[in-house]
Amino acid sequence: MGLSYLRGLGLALAGLLAGVALITVACGDDEDSGGGDDASTLSVVASTTIVEDLVKQVGGDRISVESIVPSGADAHTFTISPSDIRKTAEADLLVIVGAELGAIEEDLERSAEGDVLELTHDMALRPFPEGLAHAEDDDHGDEDEEEGEDHGEEDEDEGEDHGDEDEDEGEDHGDEGDEDEDHGDEDEEEGHGDEHGAFDPHFWMDVDFTIQAVEAIRDELSRLDPDGADDYRQRADAYIAELREVDTEIRELLGGLPEERRYLVTFHDAYGYFADRYGLTILGFLVEGPEEEPSASAITELVESITELGIPFVFTEPQFSARVIEQIARDTGTSIRTIPSGGLAEEYPTYVEFLRAIANGIAE
Repeated sequence: MGLSYLRGLGLALAGLLAGVALITVACGDDEDSGGGDDASTLSVVASTTIVEDLVKQVGGDRISVESIVPSGADAHTFTISPSDIRKTAEADLLVIVGAELGAIEEDLERSAEGDVLELTHDMALRPFPEGLAHAEDDDHGDEDEEEGEDHGEEDEDEGEDHGDEDEDEGEDHGDEGDEDEDHGDEDEEEGHGDEHGAFDPHFWMDVDFTIQAVEAIRDELSRLDPDGADDYRQRADAYIAELREVDTEIRELLGGLPEERRYLVTFHDAYGYFADRYGLTILGFLVEGPEEEPSASAITELVESITELGIPFVFTEPQFSARVIEQIARDTGTSIRTIPSGGLAEEYPTYVEFLRAIANGIAE
C-alpha cells in the first residue's frame, strides 16, 4: 500500500470527523435556542393582568406575554422592580392602558425599547363618575352660595354710605380673588390629575371599549408579525363574539334588580362605565384614587345616603383595605360584598370571568 494512498485516506477521515463535529454543534445550538418556532415568537409585556389576558386571547401560541403588575395587586399602588424594567426593555412590544392610569405605566413606557401600544389612545373616554352623595353635597354648596348672595344684597343696602370706599378696595381684592378663582378652575380641571388625569381610564368596565382594545391589539400584532395576521384576526373575531355574549348575559342578570339594589357604594371610583352600561347608579365612593385616605365628610355623606335610600349592600375591592367599608356597613346595618375592579385573580383568571364576578357580586 503506497504512502500517497495512506495520506489520502487520512485526509478523508479528517474531513469526515470535521463534518460530524459541525453537525453536532448545529444540533446543540438548536436545542439551546429552543428551535425555530421560539425564534419567531413575539415577546409582549403588559402593564396589568387584564391587558395581559386580552393580548393572550388574540395572540395565542404565536406570542409570549407577561403582566408586570401581578395577580392580586393594583396598578395604582404597585412599585416596579429592576427586573420589570429589564423585561420591558427586552420585549418586542409593551401594551399599556394609558390615559394616565398610574405612574407605573409611565415608568414602563420610558423603559421600553420595542414598540408601545396604548390601548386607550383612540377611545372616547368620559370623565370620572360623580357619586350622588357627592353631588348632593355640591347642591348644598349652591344653596349656600345663593343665600350668601341674598345676604350680600341686604348688606349693600345697609352700607350705601360706605359703598364708594369699600367698592374701590373691593375691586383690588376682587382682582386677587379672580386669581384665586383661576387656580380653583385649574384644580377643578385637573380633578384626578394627581393620579389619573381628566378622563376615566378603566375602559375594561365597558365591553365596547374592550372590543376596541382587542381590535387595536389584533392590528398591532399583525403589523409586527404579518405571517400571523390571519390567525390574529380569527382569534380576535371569536373573542369579540364571546364578549358580546357575556355582555348580553350581564344585561339580563342585572336588568331585573329592584331600585334599592341598583346603587353602588365602593372604595374608589372605578365602576362608572360599568354602571352606565348596565343601568346602575354610583351612589358614592370613599376616595377618588386608591392612594388617598377617605375623609370624614365622605364617610358621613355615604352613611346618610345609604340610610335614606335603604340600600342593602356596600362593596369592597379585594386589593384594598376593607376597614372603612366595614365601618360604614356597621353604621348603616348593610351587608358587605366583594367585587373586583383592577385585575385578575385565582377566582377569576380571565377577563370574561372578571366581568361575571362583578355582575354576580352585585346580583346574587
